Amino acid sequence: MALALFSYRKGTSVLHRIPAIIKIIFLFAFSFLAFSGSGSDSLSFFENTASVIKLGISITLAAVLFILGGCYWKAFLKMKFILFLALFIIVVRTVSFETGSFSLNSHGFISGLLYALRFFLSAFCAEVIYETTSSLEIKAALEMVENLISKIVPPFKKLKSAFVISMAINFIPLVFDTWEKVHLASKARSSKKNTVASTIRALYCETQALFDCLLFRAETRRKAVLNRSE
Repeated sequence: MALALFSYRKGTSVLHRIPAIIKIIFLFAFSFLAFSGSGSDSLSFFENTASVIKLGISITLAAVLFILGGCYWKAFLKMKFILFLALFIIVVRTVSFETGSFSLNSHGFISGLLYALRFFLSAFCAEVIYETTSSLEIKAALEMVENLISKIVPPFKKLKSAFVISMAINFIPLVFDTWEKVHLASKARSSKKNTVASTIRALYCETQALFDCLLFRAETRRKAVLNRSE
């Protein structure tokens, strides 16, 4: 079965060998770079040299990250869900409803297109970093930061922030992995005749099953944490 979105992939690429803390810092810095100056999301964007340069740098960094990660082309196939969200953003910003009628906004289209591109680039970088960084590496990196801060502020250690944050971060790939399994199970049990009604019904059942599975896993992890802390 293909790996779900944001799932770890074993490998020996350059990005696999880079320390997790550097990759986490890079991801935050990249997201800030990609979305900084987003107020220029309009037709005047192309007249703003700084904004164009930032977007160009973001695209270049994403390409470099992809190469360092081993050029795993199937990563693009896993981004279908992100592409759907990006398309939805473009449509929402382009179409405006006023007094029962709708109109197309060229400024909204450019704004939605640029925002969707930034969103996709950030998600793609997160995908590549998640693919090349295991959950244990993320936890160890956050614990290292926690220990450094605790030397300056000793009470910070009692918050166990590294453990909480690592669990929250590692829960993201769990969501997509669970959705992949639920979707495949639903697809195996569904009939070959796909109508609009059956598709909507299947989507509803899959969503309900997804939340049930996530609640069960979250509760299981909560109990494991409580048992470990006792």
